[in-house]
Amino acid sequence: MKNKEQKKLIFSIFILFVIFLISFYFITLYINKIYKKLLFDFSDVVITNIHEKYPDAEEEVIKDIFIKNFDKSYNSILNNYGINEENIEIKYGNIYFSNMIYILVIISIIIFLILILLIIINYLKNQDKNIDKLNNYANQVLLGDYKLMISDNDESSLSMLENKIYDMTVMLKEKSENLLEDKEKLEKLLADISHQIKTPLTSLNLLNDLLYQDLPEDKRKEFLDNMQNELKKIEWLIKNLLYLAKLDAKMIEFKKEYIDIKKLINESINEFSVLAEVSNVNITVNCEDKIFVKCDAKWTKEAINNLIKNSIEHLTKNIRINIITNYLYTQIEVIDDGEGIKKEDIKNIFKRFYKANNSKNSSLGLGLAFVKGIVESQNGSIKVKSKENEYTKFIIKLYKINTR
Repeated sequence: MKNKEQKKLIFSIFILFVIFLISFYFITLYINKIYKKLLFDFSDVVITNIHEKYPDAEEEVIKDIFIKNFDKSYNSILNNYGINEENIEIKYGNIYFSNMIYILVIISIIIFLILILLIIINYLKNQDKNIDKLNNYANQVLLGDYKLMISDNDESSLSMLENKIYDMTVMLKEKSENLLEDKEKLEKLLADISHQIKTPLTSLNLLNDLLYQDLPEDKRKEFLDNMQNELKKIEWLIKNLLYLAKLDAKMIEFKKEYIDIKKLINESINEFSVLAEVSNVNITVNCEDKIFVKCDAKWTKEAINNLIKNSIEHLTKNIRINIITNYLYTQIEVIDDGEGIKKEDIKNIFKRFYKANNSKNSSLGLGLAFVKGIVESQNGSIKVKSKENEYTKFIIKLYKINTR
């Protein structure tokens, strides 16, 4: 489909063509009027001359020439005197009449062509102006100026190109902002990793130096045990950081399949049976049989494990896990009666390396961030409700329909 500028150009040329035809029609009428006047003048001269020479023949001559029918054949008398169609104008008549007709036609055509040329020049001039405007705008984008260029809302090619450039500008701006945000996050992450690894590495170096000394066997064993714990802490830290990085980059492939959620929860509880017994923690499950959830069993279990471990570490005595399902989602609630979370900590509890005031010294602040990443990567959501020294309730919703 032609764009708006092309339609305007074609319409303008069409209007000019119509004007040209109308003008030419009226010019033809005018020329015909002049021609009739000249013909009348010529006939009048002829009849006047005849009348002067033959006064008595005036009536018969006029009747014979203008009133009687011309259905008879006449011999041309003018040919006997050397006058014909080619030289009649020279012999008797207006020599400029035919030339005037030709000149008027040529002038009309020239005016018509000039008007068309002016329209085309104006069209090309506007096109060049719009192209220069687009070029300047593109240069502004390259220089980092992402201001909106207000353009006419039409269907022309240039207008559509303006809209495309603006869309591209918005996309580039968003990507630039995202890259800057990712850079800031990476810098913060590297700073946090450096800080978290620095402490165990310092301990390892100190313990290693002490082992070079002459120490009793039991002291040596204690130092080796401490070194092993620090190495496990570094290993755990690196493993979880890698998992979080993979979650951010969407590199972890979640194998979604329908699993018995009650069976999965019981498997998680069994893994903490010894720790729960030692810590004197009672864990119960409230769930109907045969509730199936479409999720990745391995990673969902990892998230539940982190929540149970988090509850045990915060001086809880009872952990209750409730499973609620409906048409939209399956909800998993992990509730404990431990220390609770302070109000000012709740909004930051899922941030990486964030440690609440009541966190254990060994905590690195990655567990809950890891849980959030796993849940959200499976079309889910997680939130927490808590009251200090009363309860903490983590609520996971795994949606059955795509909400993203």
